[in-house]
Amino acid sequence: MKILLDTNIVIPAEPTAPEYMEPETPTVASLIQLLAGTSHESLVHPATREELLRDRNPTRRHMRQQLLAKYRELRRPPPVPLELTQVLGTSAPGSHDAVDLKLLAALHGDAVDLLVTHDQRMHTWASRLGLAERVMTASEALAALRALEPRTPAPPPAVSSVLAYELNEADPIFTSFRQDYPQFDDWLAKCKLEHRQAWIVSGRGSEYAGIAIVNPEAHADYGLGERVLKLCTFKVSERHRGLRIGELLLGTVLKYAFANRFIHLYVTVLPKYTALVQLIVAFGFLESDQRSSMGELVFVKPLDPNVDAQAQCFSPLDYHVRYGPYHARHVGVGSFIVPIRPEYHAALFPDASPQASLFAGRSPFGNALRKAYLCHSPIRKIAAGDLLYFYASRRQRAVTVLGVAEETFTSRDPAIIARRVAKRTVYRYAEIEQLCESTVLAILFRKAWVLSQPVPWKDLAEADVLGAPPQSIVELEEKAATWLSRHAKPLL
Repeated sequence: MKILLDTNIVIPAEPTAPEYMEPETPTVASLIQLLAGTSHESLVHPATREELLRDRNPTRRHMRQQLLAKYRELRRPPPVPLELTQVLGTSAPGSHDAVDLKLLAALHGDAVDLLVTHDQRMHTWASRLGLAERVMTASEALAALRALEPRTPAPPPAVSSVLAYELNEADPIFTSFRQDYPQFDDWLAKCKLEHRQAWIVSGRGSEYAGIAIVNPEAHADYGLGERVLKLCTFKVSERHRGLRIGELLLGTVLKYAFANRFIHLYVTVLPKYTALVQLIVAFGFLESDQRSSMGELVFVKPLDPNVDAQAQCFSPLDYHVRYGPYHARHVGVGSFIVPIRPEYHAALFPDASPQASLFAGRSPFGNALRKAYLCHSPIRKIAAGDLLYFYASRRQRAVTVLGVAEETFTSRDPAIIARRVAKRTVYRYAEIEQLCESTVLAILFRKAWVLSQPVPWKDLAEADVLGAPPQSIVELEEKAATWLSRHAKPLL
């Protein structure tokens, strides 16, 4: 794959003096080292080179000119098309915005497969252009590309449920909270006294890789009524970005909220945390027109479609995003059984594995709620919002997990497949290349839930759901789909 590096990636990668070292430098250096040892190619846009060489410090400019020589320049990059400026607007020639548009134009025009940048506005723009899956931070790119290679980094363990009084208030993950909220330590002491529910993901050494704290509110603010859960604290440490720990933690919170029958979940976020905003919006949180007393944005997720008059107005996929993951539309959608080999099942669905403790937290694709599955099935009828019943083949021979389809596409080009599923897939790049000996069906989907009781093959046969153990994706008839939906209850 061809990886385009933004200016804010190249600068940390090439500090020209000790004082120019940045917090991202170690991660970016690891990414550059990984790219150098693989078949993937790192590129810089001519506009990036021009931007760096406009440095007013002549010594630093000369050093960067020498260092840039080791990066291959993207030749004849596509111009910025009208459709980009119609969405994002125009920018003054030579400005930073103009450079960003040129980089996005290269991605939009498929001159490169991925764009790596730490500019949160670029990530926002990419979302507006439908390119979010192909724009990554250095941490995300490092994790995604490692997952495509034969070796992957040692991951953090899975989520641990704790009470607030068990938390280590000296952990570095709390530093930014103290900077943002002067009364944070008093608030945390209150959480400890109240024994609030919390979850942690342990990282390197004894540090927290991620943390979430919640608080049930009988009479919540913002007109939310009763049975409201507030997500008080939610953070992934900077050192552990890219492993989809945010989705892992958010999935844990949503499971808790559903099991305890909360009607709304809400969180307040300072506007500067755009990455967090993008994450929660992707999982159905809606921005309120109200603000907290500290000027925070307020995001609310409805959890019960039965009390929302608008529920029937949404498409099947939008319905699942808004109220899910534990609500999915079962009427008026297609239903498919998707067989999956044990090794891929264990990696993609570690929480559904009989030995979950050995797999949970081991990889970005295992942690994520948004996943991808590749196969050679001839089926082309899977639509957004359709139900995917994953069938663990060989030893287990049972339906274990329900997913909801987002989109599908076919290709025989491993680069096209990898760039669209790199954040989601269990397959390494070499495996994708092997799969591409024939046409590959890529299914991008959201994990809805793990079944409380796997539905074994003998029950499927007795209920006439299947006539034989599935060797490829099987579309279910309405009667069979109805029977299976009644037996596919979530594990809580």
